[in-house]
Amino acid sequence: MPLSAMVLPPGEGPPPPRTQPDADRAWHYEIGPRPRQVSLICVRVDADLRIAGYAPDIAASMALVCAEALNNIVEHALPGRSDGWITLEIDPAPPCRLTFRDNGAPLPDGLLLAGPGPDLSGERRDLAEGGYGWLLIRSFAESVAYTRLEEENVLQVTLRMSG
Repeated sequence: MPLSAMVLPPGEGPPPPRTQPDADRAWHYEIGPRPRQVSLICVRVDADLRIAGYAPDIAASMALVCAEALNNIVEHALPGRSDGWITLEIDPAPPCRLTFRDNGAPLPDGLLLAGPGPDLSGERRDLAEGGYGWLLIRSFAESVAYTRLEEENVLQVTLRMSG
């Protein structure tokens, strides 16, 4: 189901999409460290990209990358932190660049940003539980870069705009 087709309870939907996102300037989003806010912002990102003229499959891919990165931040960098914050900046000009910033725990040694991903050999019940999100992000990305600046994580994903 495309993110834009998610059914949300009354009064809990995302802010209305921009009437016409400006394709010449970066878009800024602020997200609280809660899964519900991640879901809502991903719906908003998908809608904004479609309004800006991106093909539905490209918009959905970008929203999926946002969902994976934001969920990783909430789950691993900011677990249980009420003082946590996340920002997302999207530079919509091709190639589209997503910049995620947060004040959470650092990514251990650049973990999961490179490499082959989880080992898929063996019995299904024995497969690793994590690492698939990074594999998915890298499959849509031209490049992925992580930096720790003072007390801030910065993740930049430049998206591949075609298959």
